[in-house]
Amino acid sequence: MKILYKTLFILIGIGLLQSCSDDDDIGYIPEWDQSTLSYSQETIVDGNDVQLNFSVDGKGMIYYAIYPTGSGEEVTAEGLREEYGFASGPGIDGQLDGGTIEVDGPTNRLISFLGNGDSSYTIYSTSSNEYDYIGNLNVEEVSIICDVDMEEVYVLNSYSDELGVTIDDGYQGTAEFSRVDGTCNQFYTDSLWGEGFVALLAGNPDLEGQYTYPAILTINADNTVDVSAANEEDTYVAGGSGLYDPSTGEVNLEVNQSLFSDSFVVNVRLMVQ
Repeated sequence: MKILYKTLFILIGIGLLQSCSDDDDIGYIPEWDQSTLSYSQETIVDGNDVQLNFSVDGKGMIYYAIYPTGSGEEVTAEGLREEYGFASGPGIDGQLDGGTIEVDGPTNRLISFLGNGDSSYTIYSTSSNEYDYIGNLNVEEVSIICDVDMEEVYVLNSYSDELGVTIDDGYQGTAEFSRVDGTCNQFYTDSLWGEGFVALLAGNPDLEGQYTYPAILTINADNTVDVSAANEEDTYVAGGSGLYDPSTGEVNLEVNQSLFSDSFVVNVRLMVQ
């Protein structure tokens, strides 16, 4: 009987040791500490060219998506992981940019994306550690830093090289600009080529203050300027392009029009008063 007891004791001991060995194979899974894998950001925005400087720390993967603020998106931590963690992810509609950042200790990552002129963007992010635990959804709003700031009032000269109307023979007046609400680099004026330009070309003073070319100027990161119609009903405003000089504030434009029977380009120079 003593031999039997010894045998049972040895077998039980072996079983306990085997059980501990199995646990060691599984490994110890600690509680997930989200603070070890997070990010903070600084923003540099020049026109629509947005750069985000992510400061990250920890070990694992960060999943992120960037949206216009207030776009009504529905983002979850699981959705971010499914989108960027697996090739068969469902996709997240409406985002401007998104992806993954692999983290192994403190580092900085610069991410650039093409914005849409909004004044702020929202970053959604989540993270997973080496055990593939998914963290909470982080939501941060990024405010734009505007490097472009047009003056409120400009001296304008409108003329046409194509028609042979020189800057001295053309129209001179003023143009008032205001930033388009919710944007960083777009500016509105109700009279881009001046209130008297059409009257001058047509030789009809009764046209003073009519067909003033209401427009929106978009100043891009490379200091090029895009001109677009401010109102759908002003179909003669055909848009154009030009250059912005940040050192002087001067803007030189070539704009198209369909007001006159002949198609010609109008030159517009805007100078700070």
